[in-house]
Amino acid sequence: MSEIQPPHTTHILQGEDVVHFCVFKPAYHQQKLLVLAKKVTTGKYRLSVKDLLACAREPWETAFNLENTLKAWQKIGVQPFNRRVYWDLVAAKEKREKIASEVSIDPELLTVTGMVQEKTAKRKAAEEAAKNKKDARVAKRQQQAADANQLGSLVISALTHAGQLEQLKVGEIRGALAFKGVAAASNLLKAQLKQLLSDALQLPSEGPVPRFVLPALNVVAAAPAAPEPAHESDDSNDDITDESDEEEGEIVA
Repeated sequence: MSEIQPPHTTHILQGEDVVHFCVFKPAYHQQKLLVLAKKVTTGKYRLSVKDLLACAREPWETAFNLENTLKAWQKIGVQPFNRRVYWDLVAAKEKREKIASEVSIDPELLTVTGMVQEKTAKRKAAEEAAKNKKDARVAKRQQQAADANQLGSLVISALTHAGQLEQLKVGEIRGALAFKGVAAASNLLKAQLKQLLSDALQLPSEGPVPRFVLPALNVVAAAPAAPEPAHESDDSNDDITDESDEEEGEIVA
C-alpha cells in the first residue's frame, strides 16, 4: 500500500487513520478508565497486560466493524470509487492560498511539510548563529592570551630589579604571570599579583632601583612609497629649456 501512496498522505488515504482509529482511541481510553476505577477500589492502581487486552477488545470490534469499514472506504474514495480525496486536497490548497494571500505569507508554510521545513531552517540558523558566537568567543580568548603573552615577554625582558615591580600596572603583571605560566585568579589584588611575580622571577633587590621602561611592541614596517610619476609640466619645462638653449647656441654661432 505504501508503494502507491504519495508521501505524507496516510492521514487522508488510509481508512484506519480516517475512521477506524478515530473511533477506537477514545473508546479504548474510556474503557481503561472504567477498569482502573474498579481496581482502585480494591487497592490496585495499575493495569496489567491482561487488563489492557480486555479493555481493547470491545472498542476494537466496534471500530473495525462492517459499518465503520464501509464509512472509511467511502471517505477515502474506494467504495464507491471516486476522486473525493483529490478534490478535498484541491479545496484545501485553494483555502491555504487564499489565507496566505490575505496575510502575505508563503502558502507552503500552512502545510505540515512547510511548517517542518521552516522549523528545521530556523533551528539550523539558530545552531549556526550559536556556533559562530562560540567561535568568536574562542577566537577572542585566544587573541587575548596571545596579547598577554606578548606583553608578558616584553615586561619580563625589561625587568632587572625587584623594586621595578612597584612601577608595573595590573595588566602588565598579569601578562608577565601568563608568560611564565603562573596561574592567577581573577579576584587577586595588585599586591598579591606582585608577590606571585616576585616569587616566580627572583629578581635582585640590591642597589638603586632603575626606572622601568616597557619596550615597544614589534610593528611591521610600512612599505616604502612608490616614486611619483613625472609631471607633464616638468617635461614641458624641460622642452622649453632645451629650446632656449638651442636658440642661444644659434645666436652665439
